[in-house]
Amino acid sequence: MPTYQSARSDASRLSVLDTTASVAPGDIADSKPSITQNTLTKVVAFIAIFRPLYNALSGALTGRMKEVREREAARLLLDTYVRDFWEVLKRRAHRLEQPAEVLGYYGLPSDGTIPVISNFDQLLGFADNIVKGDADAVNAGYPPMANPSAAEIVPILADARAQAADIPPADRNYDDAQAAVQAQRPAADLLIEDIHGDLVSSLRRDDAPSQRRVMRSYGLVFVPLRGELPDPEPGGSATGSATSGTTPPPSA
Repeated sequence: MPTYQSARSDASRLSVLDTTASVAPGDIADSKPSITQNTLTKVVAFIAIFRPLYNALSGALTGRMKEVREREAARLLLDTYVRDFWEVLKRRAHRLEQPAEVLGYYGLPSDGTIPVISNFDQLLGFADNIVKGDADAVNAGYPPMANPSAAEIVPILADARAQAADIPPADRNYDDAQAAVQAQRPAADLLIEDIHGDLVSSLRRDDAPSQRRVMRSYGLVFVPLRGELPDPEPGGSATGSATSGTTPPPSA
């Protein structure tokens, strides 16, 4: 026999509450088996609290994803410029027969080994070294780098910093929205228990399939056991029925 499964996500909690708030008034008005008016009143009042919090959490998550995406795009661009700068620098030093110490102005060892960049802060530090190092190298009598130049890296570095600075506020906004929804989950679960309990009471004289059919109309979920056929749909047969020995042709 399919068993009742309580809501396991915020979306499913809100779905049960919304469905109940939509279906119950008509059943109560028609004197059909239903939840109590008291439960319905509490459900409607709670939705007015829970939905804005749920929407705020969804918006906060979307905002955080946007900030992370923009930060990663800025990081990737800066990483490309830094690596291109180093490669062109090494080729220029070889072509112009410049001494190995010129590489040191730009944060490279004398053998020209490209450093491993393991995090965002390291990347910012290497980019800073390139900008400062180019000015120091020019003061020492070397030509400024080009293709890319240090001047080209400056705005890209500034944008990467700005995009990174947007992440902590987005994180805090998401954390706050999550905490607000989390604080209301026990109340949501208790209300859904009330809905289930009211329906069990009002449907107690009906057979089990009929009870489940009405409860599903209120948004409650029933899950069949492994290998068990689900309840028949209204006006039809159970999904996956073994009575048919043929597979219907695909629709055109």
